[in-house]
Amino acid sequence: MDMTGFEGAPSYKSRAESEPQQAITVVRENQLMAPHGPHPINAHRLLFVRTGQQTIQVDFEEYVCGPGSLLYTRPGQIQRFPAVGNSDAGWQDAIQICFTGSSPTRFAIRVPNVIDDAFGARLWHLTDLESEKFGRSFTEIAEEHERAVTDQVGVAIELLRLLLATLLLRITRLASDKQSATVVLASPIYHQFRRELEELFASIHTTNEYAHRLGYSPRTLNRACLTESGHTAKELIDTRIALEAKRLLIYTHLPVATIARRLGFSEASNFGKHFTRMSGGSPPAEFRRLHQGLW
Repeated sequence: MDMTGFEGAPSYKSRAESEPQQAITVVRENQLMAPHGPHPINAHRLLFVRTGQQTIQVDFEEYVCGPGSLLYTRPGQIQRFPAVGNSDAGWQDAIQICFTGSSPTRFAIRVPNVIDDAFGARLWHLTDLESEKFGRSFTEIAEEHERAVTDQVGVAIELLRLLLATLLLRITRLASDKQSATVVLASPIYHQFRRELEELFASIHTTNEYAHRLGYSPRTLNRACLTESGHTAKELIDTRIALEAKRLLIYTHLPVATIARRLGFSEASNFGKHFTRMSGGSPPAEFRRLHQGLW
């Protein structure tokens, strides 16, 4: 599939909330089958599956979404629905919620934000009790979304925002519960860094520059990154650049030199060395040859 027009990940900070009625959409199971070719995701997506099974490919990973699955994908990722095979019967009962911006409302507390992670999809396999609770939330949002079409007052729109905010908090607690018994306060330093990184990864490549922009020392920034992610700031920077490079190599026909410039490398050779190190030994052209077409 020709995706030469693919522009990479949109800004983490971009919002389309000046028109609230367009900020949240709901898709039922019979509308979820997108074209089998890869396509960029342009909104945050939350998918809940009650019955049926379907495999989704996001960037370079496959996610099997069966009964009780909750999948989160974010803008900038590339998604593909493979053809339904013998092992995938498709979804009989599933709801997908799409929304713009990082959150439909502001929270009074700072908690680990499940939509802050730009590096991959999130998939949870819920227990029966969890499935029942999340199923009610998704259904309620879907019902209010239908009401919003004829709601002249705007009550349904505001309810949608509040219900989605509640759902995001529940997902945040779910994600935290998988790691510990309580919700741990998120580091504001790490939170700010991830926002800056998503905005500037193609132009700023060093820990010192990010630390300077944020007003912290490099040591403080690294400490926050290690605590929250287990990786240094430089490792997170390099990983984000490599992810975008892989997307552009596989999903576009842009020359390697053009990709290098787009990602902030003045010399294609420097980009080649960086990519080879981050991809486990494959130079850009070789990586493209091995992977392009598999999607």
